[in-house]
Amino acid sequence: MSTAIALKDDWSLTYAFWDCLNPYAWVIGGTIDPNEIWNIRCDGLVEYCYEYNDFLVWGKNGQHYDVSNYWYYMEHNNLYDLIWPNNADTELAPVVQRGAKGGTSTYLTLAATTDVPSCEVEQSQVGSTVYVTITATDQSGIHYIKYKKGGGGSYTSSPVQPQHPTSASYSHTVPVTSSTWLYYYAKDNGGNYPEYAEGVWVEVVEPTISGYVRTSSGSSISGVSLTFSNGGGSTTTSSSGYYSKTVSYGWSGTVTPSKSGYSFTPSYKNYSNVTSNQANQDFTGYLSLSYITITGPTEVNEDSGAQYACTAHYGDGSSSDVRSNASWSENSSYATISNSGYLTTYSVTSDRSCRIIASYEGYTHTYDMTIKPVISYPDLYDDGEEDASSKSN
Repeated sequence: MSTAIALKDDWSLTYAFWDCLNPYAWVIGGTIDPNEIWNIRCDGLVEYCYEYNDFLVWGKNGQHYDVSNYWYYMEHNNLYDLIWPNNADTELAPVVQRGAKGGTSTYLTLAATTDVPSCEVEQSQVGSTVYVTITATDQSGIHYIKYKKGGGGSYTSSPVQPQHPTSASYSHTVPVTSSTWLYYYAKDNGGNYPEYAEGVWVEVVEPTISGYVRTSSGSSISGVSLTFSNGGGSTTTSSSGYYSKTVSYGWSGTVTPSKSGYSFTPSYKNYSNVTSNQANQDFTGYLSLSYITITGPTEVNEDSGAQYACTAHYGDGSSSDVRSNASWSENSSYATISNSGYLTTYSVTSDRSCRIIASYEGYTHTYDMTIKPVISYPDLYDDGEEDASSKSN
């Protein structure tokens, strides 16, 4: 600013400093008053002040640094060239707009004169949040990035960057927690921005784990609770045995089924870094056996037989006849029992105790019974008549 003020009384300048600073005044050879400094173009002032103090900023082809040369002023004034509107030399060099200094010839190319900031977008999901990083680039530097989620509402601005940044690129990250369109654009330090914003669809992936819980015969098991570890929550099977549970992106843990009276195969399933749907995650349920019982007669005559049953009792209160699947034995030399639980007795002269044993799926039950002798009473005759009193005795 002190340099600009000092220029006020410097009549030795033939350089059109006014043109350099104020695009709305075309008084060649004029100077600027201090009270007009609020209206000067800052990029032109920055360049002139650098070069006025012997810091070379920009010169066409690395030669035209002399700002006092009238023929070079159009190369420095950052004004739109009415005669040659596509002349890139009339645009201020990007190093100037970034407030840098140096002796390199760095002027905009023809294509760059009409450029607006370019943007690139990268998405990365962590848990249930997608982080969208917008990187804007422009040779004059980026002033800010604006964005909004969805179609309505106003744009939110990133932190405003300095007018003289040290890089042509600037990145800003936007967290998105539900799937939506994200609209964005950037404004460069020259005040340029696109006519329309760009948009990108942001998909917040919420993977599901699903499957069926059935018996070995294919029957549905409803009411099975499936517990997801590591904060995954829980869900319950429907009447068809189906379950489905949404987990966070990248979830790792175990899924464990449970229901009173049942055991399951597998007993649990392991998962690591789930990032997509996991279907057909099925379990097979088996009724849990509580105990078994033997039923049948407590007394069986010698030289005869009797059928015994073995009943399995389950945790849900149900039961089933498993006599054909049980293992049978007895501890008597006066009887044998078949694989199906049929006891055959032999002759005895007196009551003989017998213990029947049945085993099924790790459970055992014993049942005590008695083998009874059959006593025959001979017929007694007196003169061909039966002695009733003797028989009764």
